[in-house]
Amino acid sequence: MTMLQIHLKYTYNVVQTFIKTYRAAGFATCAAFSAVFFISIPPNITCMYGDVVRALSVSKYFGSTKALSSISLRVKKGEFVLLLGPNGAGKSTLLKLVAGLYRPTSGRIFVLGSELHNNFGTKEAEIRKRISFAGENYALYDHITVMDNLLFFAKLYDIPDPSERINALLGDFGIEDLKHRRVEELSRGTKQKVAICRALLNDSDILLLDEPSAFLDPAASELLRAKLERLVREGKSIIYATQRIDELFNFKSNILLISRGRIKMKGSANSILSSIRNVDVEITTLNSVDAGAIKGNWTLKKSSGNSFVFQVKSVSTIPELISSIAASGGKILSVNYLKENIIEMMAD
Repeated sequence: MTMLQIHLKYTYNVVQTFIKTYRAAGFATCAAFSAVFFISIPPNITCMYGDVVRALSVSKYFGSTKALSSISLRVKKGEFVLLLGPNGAGKSTLLKLVAGLYRPTSGRIFVLGSELHNNFGTKEAEIRKRISFAGENYALYDHITVMDNLLFFAKLYDIPDPSERINALLGDFGIEDLKHRRVEELSRGTKQKVAICRALLNDSDILLLDEPSAFLDPAASELLRAKLERLVREGKSIIYATQRIDELFNFKSNILLISRGRIKMKGSANSILSSIRNVDVEITTLNSVDAGAIKGNWTLKKSSGNSFVFQVKSVSTIPELISSIAASGGKILSVNYLKENIIEMMAD
């Protein structure tokens, strides 16, 4: 029975009881019944309707150490959520809570319509099969081959005849010819590709990825980005943790900026970046430019050869600065900005 059917059936039964109570006992008793009804609506209806993941005021402590504090999160079907934060911000802890690997110290987590760690037995096991988690370590067995690793995990997920799917995933990342190599013989980047293939193996509804682009070269990172975008179009929900500033722009996503176990900001990449003031921008040109003569809503902070550091009032000023340099004859080689500013904001 779907969540909508459950909701409709529950509401119908309540309305019938409401009418009977009103007819038998009058308005006062009926009002009391209404109060009880709104307090006792099943949480999987009130909290999960329309969401595949919902975290409500979740905190997590390890002994006396606080990892997360009153985090609330909702993820809809086909949504990409990017968790951005420095090391130790709580990103990995949040992913493990959603995966059911950790139990929250306080708060509640709902996944695919049911509350995790709420004694629903075999149902939780079925839900776990619809979640894939790729953590900060590879979660692979070093002493056996790539193929044997993936066949082992396919068996855990009860995937029938998995060889064709395994070969297709390895082919997507250009490592099909390495499937008979032991994992211990592979580079870190190749191990990461295998770990991503493992996470994609069971075609799950929810994909939890903890810094999956770590150790990947630019070409592999682009393959991963394209693969994840296809999955989102197919209706998969993805929570992607990273500390890389450049990945803000890699995905069409809802971004949560996390620092010291709290969500500091949420929104699109543009809304987050537009809120940052006094941004340092480093611009390198191929030719000599009199950067001091380029006037506008910015300040030249440093100049060394063909490399210049400007401070702009806001991110929206950067295109104007670039256009001004180009108009003055500057041939721009690179533009680097925001990393230090965002890291400082995340660390506050």
